[in-house]
Amino acid sequence: MIIRMNTKFKIAIIIFIQIATSTIFSQDYIKYSTRINEAEYFIINKNYERALGIYDSLFNEYEFIYARNAFTACQLAAYISDSLIFEKCLDKCFLAGIDINVLSISPIISKMKSKNEWISTIPRYRILNQKYISKIDTILKKRVDNLSAIDQKYTRRCNMFFGFAYPFFYRKANKTYSQLVDSLLLIYNEKGVLPHERNIGISFKYNLSVKKDSLNIIKGNFDFSNQKVILILLHNQSNEKLIKSNFLLENLEKGYLKPDDYASIIDFYAKYGSNNDFKNISYNQHFRDYDSTNWININNRRKIIGLESFELLRAKEQRSIDILKTSIINCDYNYIKLWKRFY
Repeated sequence: MIIRMNTKFKIAIIIFIQIATSTIFSQDYIKYSTRINEAEYFIINKNYERALGIYDSLFNEYEFIYARNAFTACQLAAYISDSLIFEKCLDKCFLAGIDINVLSISPIISKMKSKNEWISTIPRYRILNQKYISKIDTILKKRVDNLSAIDQKYTRRCNMFFGFAYPFFYRKANKTYSQLVDSLLLIYNEKGVLPHERNIGISFKYNLSVKKDSLNIIKGNFDFSNQKVILILLHNQSNEKLIKSNFLLENLEKGYLKPDDYASIIDFYAKYGSNNDFKNISYNQHFRDYDSTNWININNRRKIIGLESFELLRAKEQRSIDILKTSIINCDYNYIKLWKRFY
């Protein structure tokens, strides 16, 4: 009898380890993005409790949370005055690298704590922010910064010269862009992942001591996304290694590339790339096809990579327009922030 109980116990332990291992190492960020889209659908329809429930569930299931999603969840919790989930969301913001000062002046979030309560939260912020810093690969970040500096140098030159001089500068820049992609592929072969928010941190260029920058935070005119690698990939239109390998999809699944960035890269390649095989592959993310007869196929492609339908994308854009009008007329910035093109 004792032996049988021990055997059952061992089997239970093995199953538990398998489930735990699967949860930690097989987290599918395409599914993560799909559920974020569900939450944003509820936000647009003002069903904030359902939306917050999805974010809370994701926080329990996924090891890494994008900064912009943590911020939106924090806004939601504050908006419906759910103090318990708010504190949890606040911790996720700190772990994602968001400065406590950004949160303490954000119109909706700031109201959840008094000035003294925000001050008393600083020690907790410092502990969790240190965990965020410890996960940043500083050597990799420096390599990416150097690649980005080259990318921006040639992009500025192309933007400066038009007319007869443009083809010369464009050919030289295009060759450089291709070499930069090769450098990213080399990093991928070394690290197994793409440099992105998960390993080089967020990007936030605002100085809160400057009045203009503080005002941009209050208005919601900011983002946390580190776009250096994405811009390099967007500027490439000739290096087919990028498209022919599983390089992008693998990083998408692991959470080192957002679906909207992936779709924008493919849209650029489909429009400007040299390979005609990709001309009909569009996600309607950066460049738009407004022929509704094509939307079924486009939406199918979007769904596979974790993007919302094109109709929901347009609804988000209309929401942006409505919020912009309201904020200009009434100076009202109390809205739940969505991202990229959206307020």
